[in-house]
Amino acid sequence: MSRTRLIAVVAGALLLLTLYNLTVKYPSLTAPRDVPPSLRTIYLEYDEAHLFDHWVEYADHYDTHLRTLLTKIPADKELRMLEIGVQSGGSVRVWRRYFSFRKFYYVGMDIDEKCKRSEVKDENIFIEIGDQSDPKALQEICRKHGPFDFIVDDGGHRYQQMKTSLDTLFPTERCMNHHSLYVIEDLHVMAKGLRFGNPKDFMSFPGYIFKKMHYYWYRNEKDENDKVWADRIESIAMYNSLIFIERGDGEGRLTRIKKGDDAIPTSKRKSGTMESN
Repeated sequence: MSRTRLIAVVAGALLLLTLYNLTVKYPSLTAPRDVPPSLRTIYLEYDEAHLFDHWVEYADHYDTHLRTLLTKIPADKELRMLEIGVQSGGSVRVWRRYFSFRKFYYVGMDIDEKCKRSEVKDENIFIEIGDQSDPKALQEICRKHGPFDFIVDDGGHRYQQMKTSLDTLFPTERCMNHHSLYVIEDLHVMAKGLRFGNPKDFMSFPGYIFKKMHYYWYRNEKDENDKVWADRIESIAMYNSLIFIERGDGEGRLTRIKKGDDAIPTSKRKSGTMESN
């Protein structure tokens, strides 16, 4: 074997070994390009300068819901995301990598001017300075950048902040596309109380959303503003410190099915009189 050929063979072997080592260390490099890589893997591989401070278990729930969402959005359509709460900017880079396989447009909202450092317009990453408690500021972001396919509230974590953001963004298709996903993170913060408010809000907030979903069942004290929510909420999923609200076609009035005629009237049950409807 000539010296030149020997050098080429050794160089090729070294290249293959290097590529193998990279795929072992960074398995997401070999993920199919038409689907997102594992978010947990991206969390664990993160090695950029801007601080990323998160809960690892969140990643698996995001993967589940985002993969469902992506089946409802054309592959060639630009996915638009709004994240409330940018802080050090680590999550900006995480989401940019997660959606690297498709057209992606990111908007971050924060009250701290220093968060502007995360803006990279050449990558369609924009940072808007504003308060999530201000409906006008939220509406302006929708006007300028919306509607969004994916919204994450990782902002101030106080009941009124989360409620204002949800009430402003979720009902209108100026802010959210018909098929989209709204996520609220770190609900455990409310349970701590202290400067984050009353721990009772920890349970009140999920109930607030769930009540709106059931607009069609209420006979008295019905809030007509809740109808749009019932018509848009497809599902609500709750995990440890997380809520996912899938937006699309709500079920509206449920369709009852009754078959057979040999029935025991509910009023004669031993447990007492019950109303079936």
